[in-house]
Amino acid sequence: MRTRLLNLWDTIVSSYWLVPGSMATGMVLMALGLPVVDARFKPDVIQQFMWLEITPRSAQTILASIASANVSIVGVVFSITILTLSIASSQLGPRLLRTFMAERSTHFALGLYLSTAVYCLILLTIVKDIENNGFVPHLSMIFALLCAIFGLGYLIFFIHRVAQLIQTPNIVESVACDLDRAILRLFPKALGEGGSPLDRPEDLPAEDAFAPIQARNEGYLQGLDQEDLFRLARREDVLVRFLHRPGQFVARGETIAAVWPAEKFSEDLESALNEICVFGNRRTPRQDLECAIDELTEVAVRALSAGINDPFTAVNCVDRLGAALARLAQREIPSAYRYDDAGALRVIVQPESFSSALNAAFDQIRQYGCESVAILIRIVEALTTIARVARRDADRDAVARQAEMVLRAAEAHIQEQNDRADIAERHAALQIILDNRPPLAR
Repeated sequence: MRTRLLNLWDTIVSSYWLVPGSMATGMVLMALGLPVVDARFKPDVIQQFMWLEITPRSAQTILASIASANVSIVGVVFSITILTLSIASSQLGPRLLRTFMAERSTHFALGLYLSTAVYCLILLTIVKDIENNGFVPHLSMIFALLCAIFGLGYLIFFIHRVAQLIQTPNIVESVACDLDRAILRLFPKALGEGGSPLDRPEDLPAEDAFAPIQARNEGYLQGLDQEDLFRLARREDVLVRFLHRPGQFVARGETIAAVWPAEKFSEDLESALNEICVFGNRRTPRQDLECAIDELTEVAVRALSAGINDPFTAVNCVDRLGAALARLAQREIPSAYRYDDAGALRVIVQPESFSSALNAAFDQIRQYGCESVAILIRIVEALTTIARVARRDADRDAVARQAEMVLRAAEAHIQEQNDRADIAERHAALQIILDNRPPLAR
């Protein structure tokens, strides 16, 4: 349940209705509450500050003007937002829309102008003409004026923020921060902090001894509810082995998991395991490290396309990917074998690995940038940064394999001999690091 609620919360927080709706609700309460305060304390306030005196007719005019202006500004903010999303989708990729939609300044701008308009419209119904025993809530009017003045200042900030937001280096940095948070969340322990062993248990049942569990939904596996999964496995006294990991697409009717012993399989158990799996129509970085990696990779690949031809952006993405994977190389890889408090093996998952993350980061960039000397050189330099901190044998082997593919791509596609020599020189320096640094066999 916790994973499902977190996914729902991520969706709600990135929506365009939560913050504006909450602010509009708050303004409705303010519009109903402040006039009550005005009616009680008006004489004292007006006597001390005579310049606050406003006639009913003037108050109506001011409120109508503020409401009309804010409704117009809401349209401007909405147009700017849609234009920004359109540019991001066409030039950087539709997966980046998640990052743009989560931008707090846009949510607050929509909420500020919408809620100010709602506040003024409600206040208009409270202000009465002098012929009808006129009543002007002066404190409420002052609050409306302050909101209007603040809104003008925030409009300037919002335009400045959007101008910053659509700059590619800032976008790359934002996605890279998402990747860093995913690494810390999914790989919480640093090397040497005593991670779980990765060795396969000797008494593990044979694969044909498991009963298959079929998926009753279709879509991307966004996450597994770990707490509910362990409770279910303990209650039913079974071992659950998942055949897919978060981020992979699962078709309806496909075998998503298996349980042992097979004789404990039941329709209720299959239904409960399906409830534990969170499916969606897109990938999310909550439990899927490669989702954030793919977002950076997509920016780099699009930058290398003939229509955009921006190798500098691709180099920026390679730099960020190299730094993130260097941090990943210093984290413990969680074990695929999960035990309960009594020491019984309950769950086997398909874990993330450094090798798969490295391939997801650089394979497509290498393939699309195989004719760019700058890209190939930067990939080798990023691999060198990773190699300096990589201590596991498997991680170092993955780095060496990726470097060999870069070298072969250079030999096949780079015509200039001196350019090939530059790449080979950097590859040789990387190989020295891989050969000389003592690994940590795990």
